[in-house]
Amino acid sequence: MKNIFTFLAAALILTSLFSCHQRALNELESNREKWDALNDSDYSFDLDISCFCAHSGYTPATVVVQADTVAAILDINTGQDLLVPSDSSLVFDVYGEYFPTIDGLFDEIDNAVRGNADKVKVTYDEDQGYPMEISIDWMKFAVDDESAYTVLAVRL
Repeated sequence: MKNIFTFLAAALILTSLFSCHQRALNELESNREKWDALNDSDYSFDLDISCFCAHSGYTPATVVVQADTVAAILDINTGQDLLVPSDSSLVFDVYGEYFPTIDGLFDEIDNAVRGNADKVKVTYDEDQGYPMEISIDWMKFAVDDESAYTVLAVRL
């Protein structure tokens, strides 16, 4: 009898986990479709990144996207190219690969939800579908592996 209860409890937990996983994937795809429907490959958005990584020290920043590719990273206050203070090089040249497009944010969420992260929490813009807040804890018992993205404004 004890084995039956153990089996039922395990089945209930697995069903619940699958349901949450499927709901997150459905929500991701639904919002990605909203974003894709805007059909705009040129836009800019203000992005704040929080992680234990060198490039997070340069946010919030304005990410300029042209033809679905990050074209510039600008100072959110001045609108000028964001510079690395130590040598005045462009943040875009040094850390540009770490600043995603909105599609890149969707890809990061997809990767996390499909089982590569322990916890994923996302809030989407209701009308345009882009992710407004993303929080990812990649490994359950690891320290300094979390990452968070906040999209502060999108300009199409």
